[in-house]
Amino acid sequence: MPKMSKDNLVSAKASLDLLISAQNHHKEIMKPIDARCEEVILSICKIFNKRCWWYKYNNDDSIESSDDDANGFFDPNWKHWVEVEINPIQGKSDMICDVKEGCQSDLSIGFPIRFLFEDFEQEVIDGKKSARAELEKERIEKKEKALAAKSRKAELAASAREKLKSVLTPEEMKALKGL
Repeated sequence: MPKMSKDNLVSAKASLDLLISAQNHHKEIMKPIDARCEEVILSICKIFNKRCWWYKYNNDDSIESSDDDANGFFDPNWKHWVEVEINPIQGKSDMICDVKEGCQSDLSIGFPIRFLFEDFEQEVIDGKKSARAELEKERIEKKEKALAAKSRKAELAASAREKLKSVLTPEEMKALKGL
């Protein structure tokens, strides 16, 4: 086994000490960011009349994740969107909001990173109203289309009956009614 040089031993010890110091410093830097993320999440839940019983950063399955990161971790590589899961539910979320970025967003799976350093509550309140109005409009349009299709189907069926009446004898019509 090769003998380690004294310089390498000293360098390795210094590097390890620096790494431990950096990790501790990182944890201290992350505390206010994590606290603000929690404030944002709780505020979003309050606006949507939801009780926040659980949330996590949506990267806990990352290769970098450790036991300390069981609920994920704030990723400094997120440039525009903080990825979270709030009260994971099956099916469609009702925490939909129009945001300044010009899109309709499901805030149960994330929020714009700017929410960490801006007042966003009124935007979410207004965005919730506009998103719900848009979703209601879409629901009504879908219902109207279904009614129109049903009406069209009934018209076609009536037309087909009239055509049959014109070509069938009364006995053939009675036989069809019996089916």
